[in-house]
Amino acid sequence: MKTTRVLAAGAAAAMFATIPMGAQARQDGNHEKPMWQVTKVTSTTLDETDLSDQDAVATDRVRTLDGKLVGYDSYSLHFTQHQITIRIGIALKGGVILATLRATEPAQGQDLVFRGPIQGGNGTFSGIQGRLRAVVAADDTAGKALVTLRWRTHG
Repeated sequence: MKTTRVLAAGAAAAMFATIPMGAQARQDGNHEKPMWQVTKVTSTTLDETDLSDQDAVATDRVRTLDGKLVGYDSYSLHFTQHQITIRIGIALKGGVILATLRATEPAQGQDLVFRGPIQGGNGTFSGIQGRLRAVVAADDTAGKALVTLRWRTHG
């Protein structure tokens, strides 16, 4: 269970912290249409604290794929017999992003994969919508995750 907690914590960290500020928009006539963007980042767990056998809290450092530090996040983890739920808040320059992610307990030797919707944001991220996928390698012991986020904002 502790290994799964470390993997889950790393996945949560990476989820949102490197999103570029503001969405790009395309002009088609007089209507502005926000374009979907794809952002890939990594995250590494800074600290995690177990609150009970089923709950933990953690914080992570988030970096671009080339290693630039872009943010931090804080989140809670809840473990059941078959599922892990993460509620995360990511504070970035210009705003905050909120999401809930879920993963099923992986079989031995399989990657831990989290998926979930973005639930909202404020500041630059007001009106944000999208989904994310975070993958922690089965052999990872440092809580590092590769995160792919598909998102857009509506002003």
